[in-house]
Amino acid sequence: MKKLLVVLLLGVMTGSCGLLDSGSDTVAVSATLSGVLIENNTSETIYHTAFSKRILPLIDWIPCTVPDDCPGVAPEHYKVLRYADIEAYSENDTVVVYWWNLQKIDDGYKVVNLERAMVDTRFYVKL
Repeated sequence: MKKLLVVLLLGVMTGSCGLLDSGSDTVAVSATLSGVLIENNTSETIYHTAFSKRILPLIDWIPCTVPDDCPGVAPEHYKVLRYADIEAYSENDTVVVYWWNLQKIDDGYKVVNLERAMVDTRFYVKL
């Protein structure tokens, strides 16, 4: 457990990706002091995007379907999305994070398992 906390703390401090050791088969999303933490505890890469909840009625977006162009989190890894990189984010916003998998089809990829989570950034995890 201490090892996992050290790895997560280093990731939060650097804003980078890291390795998890959880054994769970889920995606977890939470607020931290420096950004939104996405933990991919699954066996497949997940792709993601995040927006301030306030702008959702004003935007029209579709999930990215080109793996090389999509931000993603590898299996059993995590990533911290810096608040400054979240579209229309302002302090203490609720952030909506979408994530999905891509499945290879004849002429490209299709989105499968599209999910979302809302994160209230007023309450964050202190690592």
